[in-house]
Amino acid sequence: PLGESAVAEEWTSPLKALEMMARGVAIVGTDVPALRELLDHEHTALLARPSDPESLAAALRTLLRDRALARRLAAAARARSAAFTWQQRARQLLAFARDLA
Repeated sequence: PLGESAVAEEWTSPLKALEMMARGVAIVGTDVPALRELLDHEHTALLARPSDPESLAAALRTLLRDRALARRLAAAARARSAAFTWQQRARQLLAFARDLA
């Protein structure tokens, strides 16, 4: 885990999480704002407490032991990834620009 710093809490890039979501991979992440915007604990991923290796290990063990849960999380994350494509982002930016005009 990155720990509890301003950089880790506010400026962590979620690009790897987005890539895993799009590929349909079960995700274990750290419960920080950048990931919380994308992932819902126990719905699309398992989120461990920041700076808590035991929490991270427990989440990993859970996914390794419960393959059905891993498949459900992966499928839900993949479905959610459709909201974060480059095309969708472009549509959002164009709408934002139109609202400014």
